[in-house]
Amino acid sequence: MDIAGIGDSEPRAGEPENAVYSRTALQDVRDGLDFLRREYGARDVRALGLCSGAYHVFKGAVARLPIDAAVIVNPLTFFWKEGMSLAYPQHRVTTDIMRYRTNAFSIASWRKLLSGDVDLRQLSQVLSRHLLSAAAVPVHAAARAFGRPPADDLRTELKHVAGAGIGLQFVFSDGDPGFDLLRHGGGGSSRRMQARQELAVSVIPAADHTFTDLAARATLIDVLTRKIQGPARGAQATL
Repeated sequence: MDIAGIGDSEPRAGEPENAVYSRTALQDVRDGLDFLRREYGARDVRALGLCSGAYHVFKGAVARLPIDAAVIVNPLTFFWKEGMSLAYPQHRVTTDIMRYRTNAFSIASWRKLLSGDVDLRQLSQVLSRHLLSAAAVPVHAAARAFGRPPADDLRTELKHVAGAGIGLQFVFSDGDPGFDLLRHGGGGSSRRMQARQELAVSVIPAADHTFTDLAARATLIDVLTRKIQGPARGAQATL
């Protein structure tokens, strides 16, 4: 389904078109669930989304909407705020840091840096945002220890979903930044949830963000089919 203002769906009154992170999207998800239960008597409902759709599915699970499982494919953020930087969004910083780590062992990359062929302003922006994100980790940990987790704490939201009994399945293209966002933001909580079979992660090799390649798409369909046919919670095969 499209959220309001996307595709063939009209925007809600007073809301813009083509806002993929619409502030009314959670209500759209709730309305869709109500429709399935009212018109079709659906009792076991699994919500699935890709990219911004994955974000809305996850937030639906955090809000404890009546879903049995959330299947989250290649999210690019877990916390969207109005006015968030489009020049250096969270996923771009993560992608660039992954690339910098790889290039750190490349002589050609160092030559490019020393010759002045690297945009130092962009480099400084990415590194400063990454350092700020890293510095927030112990601050968030201290806040959780005092029972006051911050509003943008992924570990707290993952635990909240698990407490609602909603199964979580994350699916990532190999190298997609969402995987690092989950690993960094979820930390030890996400690993412990995997051990308890409250959360599962599948990584699909040789796939881009939207699974353009037919072979990657076939693998994705196989993962999603098994999640739909299997139990809402429990271990899923990790590729």
